[in-house]
Amino acid sequence: MPEDKAADGASDDDGRSQGLENMSEKISSINDLISKRKIDKALTVCKSLITTIKTASLTGKEAFDIGNDIINLMTTLIREKYSPTILTLLLLAGDLHKQIDDPTEKVKLMERCALECYRFVVRYNEHLQRTTYRHVLSRMTGFVQSIQSVKIDDEKLVATSKAHCWLTIAECHSYLAEYSRAIEVLQLAITTLESTFGDGCTYYAHNNQPEEAEAFYVKSFHAYQEVEDKSEQWKMENLCDLYQDHPTMTRNKGSDVYNFLQKQTELTGLPRFWNMLSSLRLMILLNLDGDVKSICNKLVTMATNISPPADQRNNLYIYLRATAKLLSSKNDDGSVKPLLECADKFKK
Repeated sequence: MPEDKAADGASDDDGRSQGLENMSEKISSINDLISKRKIDKALTVCKSLITTIKTASLTGKEAFDIGNDIINLMTTLIREKYSPTILTLLLLAGDLHKQIDDPTEKVKLMERCALECYRFVVRYNEHLQRTTYRHVLSRMTGFVQSIQSVKIDDEKLVATSKAHCWLTIAECHSYLAEYSRAIEVLQLAITTLESTFGDGCTYYAHNNQPEEAEAFYVKSFHAYQEVEDKSEQWKMENLCDLYQDHPTMTRNKGSDVYNFLQKQTELTGLPRFWNMLSSLRLMILLNLDGDVKSICNKLVTMATNISPPADQRNNLYIYLRATAKLLSSKNDDGSVKPLLECADKFKK
């Protein structure tokens, strides 16, 4: 009997080793096919990888490495073609955190999974069914609970990990037309990041994640508008700064924000001035049609009739000059001079 048990143990170890080798071979094959631009064949191998990973038994370090390898591949495939297989593998990779003992590695894997799930949902929302959104919601909620249960000293890692999960959850609620819940969850993410970094949106911008920064600027702006906090104008200007600093990014959400600003016809005084200034910058950055010179002249006229508080005067000065610089880069010198004169009215 002891000999039989030893034999069984050896057999189990051999099986686990073969399973790991099988996964590694499939991952290597997928990577090779992607490099050769054979995307459909890569996705076919991905489907077979799903079965392999579901039956695999991995140790902590193996789970972390395999999980990250899979997420790296799916990150590339997300940009290439829609396939539900990508989302399935992302979630399976994220679930490998259950087999990881190291708390930092456990949280890092969930963070990466949540971020790539967010990108998948945003890019392919027109393909997804309500059941898919519900499924992602459930998994991300589970991730948040797991992250909160982990004992780890890295406060920033915990904050960003939960924020990525909440951002994905908010996106799913939004596509399910559950807007009040989306805003509630988004506020959790904003509050968590701002309490940790001072400004959660700027954290993404500084961390070279412009798309995530864009999502947070836009969603936090809409969220604060819903609770009628009109003092969050800086988020709008920071969105413009983000577009100006990253000229090659897609700016997917900019037009929606511009249209939102155009609908705020009830504004008067200083809020209207900020609204018009933000609209102007977005118009220029997104190459939208509009009478730039006329808007600049209106800003100059309005500037004589508003008295901003001291803490906003310098902001107006900075953003008016930033808009003038933007117009100068577009060779619209006729509109630059009045904006600079307008800016000087607010110079301390």
